[in-house]
Amino acid sequence: MMKKLSTAPVMVYHLGMEIKAAFFDIDGTLLAHPEKTIPESSLRSLRKLREKGILVIASTGRHISEMRRLPLDGIVFDYMVTLNGQLVLDRTGKTIISHPLPEEAKPKIRYYFENRIYPLMIVEEDRIYINFNNLDVEVCHKAISTPLPDVGRYTGSDVYQLISYGKREDMLALEKSIPGVKAVWWNPYGIDLIPVKGGKEKGISALLERLGISKDETISFGDGENDIGMLGCTGIGVAMGNASSAAKAAAGYVTKDIRDDGIEHALTHFGIID
Repeated sequence: MMKKLSTAPVMVYHLGMEIKAAFFDIDGTLLAHPEKTIPESSLRSLRKLREKGILVIASTGRHISEMRRLPLDGIVFDYMVTLNGQLVLDRTGKTIISHPLPEEAKPKIRYYFENRIYPLMIVEEDRIYINFNNLDVEVCHKAISTPLPDVGRYTGSDVYQLISYGKREDMLALEKSIPGVKAVWWNPYGIDLIPVKGGKEKGISALLERLGISKDETISFGDGENDIGMLGCTGIGVAMGNASSAAKAAAGYVTKDIRDDGIEHALTHFGIID
């Protein structure tokens, strides 16, 4: 039997809903680019959530090592759903839930990585590395204020996420050629390849089961295509005003832009904070 983690009771209601956990994408939702800043209104909102006993949880495509390099202004998340749901961590960074890519994907991963057909970044539990860098990689990483990855060698370890860069048609072909994976887009020239049944929603659902929290007791915020599953698996799914059209279509509510106090606006709208 899976042990349930304890949660503090809260008394926040909207249309009969008691909110116990709030999930936040990072890039474009909490952290504005290229400024690399978190709006003061968002920091204020997170403090108010904590005061009410509501869990503040990151839900990102990033690896924990990348998160530690970001200017997150000292935010301590209660849990972190990382790598688009493939690794869920507690507040200390310890893995509590994991969903690696299937074993049958490894031969194709090695083929593409070693033959340098596309830039291919491999994300393992403890390290991130790429086969080569090019202009597409530079443009994508500049857009999210992240340094270029180190070049490394694949040794057959478990992979939790692949990241590749290039034209959409090339990336779709890559997705189809690796068994057991699907693509989620975070940039016009960048994709994350995750398990076909994976996604932020899988990591979130597994975490909620452990916590004993229902989806109706949650709210989430996102802006990208890789947030679509998350926005649909929480009680309230909020797309930022600066979100992609696909994310907005998947959300139950569209708030203001990240730079226009979007997070605070939505939390106030739903009566979750004052």
